[in-house]
Amino acid sequence: MPTLESIIGGDHEIVRVEIETGAVAFRLPHHRPDPLTSTVRFAGALLGEVSELGPRLRAIDPASGVMVVDWIDGATALAEKPRNKSAIAHSLGAVLRRLHTLEHPDGLPHVSLVSLAHSLQVAPLFQKIALILLQTQTESCPSHGDLVPQNIIVEPSGRIRLIDWDYAGMHDPCWDLAYAIQEIGLSATEAQRLLAAYGRPLRAERLLLFRVLIIAINAAWRQAYSDAMANYNTQLAAIFATHPAVQIALKTLSETSDLTTRRLIP
Repeated sequence: MPTLESIIGGDHEIVRVEIETGAVAFRLPHHRPDPLTSTVRFAGALLGEVSELGPRLRAIDPASGVMVVDWIDGATALAEKPRNKSAIAHSLGAVLRRLHTLEHPDGLPHVSLVSLAHSLQVAPLFQKIALILLQTQTESCPSHGDLVPQNIIVEPSGRIRLIDWDYAGMHDPCWDLAYAIQEIGLSATEAQRLLAAYGRPLRAERLLLFRVLIIAINAAWRQAYSDAMANYNTQLAAIFATHPAVQIALKTLSETSDLTTRRLIP
């Protein structure tokens, strides 16, 4: 008889099944997905497999949304075990550089920050931030889209793998980087290690505005799932207090409808 182990997620459950040839993970959604959602999830899972950063995709049923992937044995999630964040930041920067330069599979959606902010009904100020970031975007690349510590796992060798590719899409490259910095809780020095390993020039002010937007988006998402939002204002306040460029940009956003790059990001 196979042995079972269950992990509850926000909108799904993961069941680990031990079989003769190893272990696989069944992803069981709480609700039957619409066809578009199934297509996007399949494209994301395929991106994880093709990049060799995620688990191998065994099967997917578009009608039910059930997905089967290989279980990555011996690995632990970043959220489960304290790690050297400086080393993790360096490794993750190299991983994201590789991911962002891949050919993307068919069906991977182009993500609109404005549509995302609007769908989650974030405050008007954050919708303005989404608009300016979208208007000043110069490239899109294959991205994981949800780099929380639970989705970053470390093998015994130290190799980083990424799981849960449900929110993968064609994003601004700043999205994954800002998401990782914010959600892992990297210090300024650790963030610099991440960016150095990533090896591509990015504007610091853009990354900061992405971090602010991500805090608002995640707070709205957590509220939708009735999770605690106690650290929402604390996170925003920390960024505002330590980064004057963000204060200036947000002040400009709140006082004018002129959303040009020149006015918002000096």
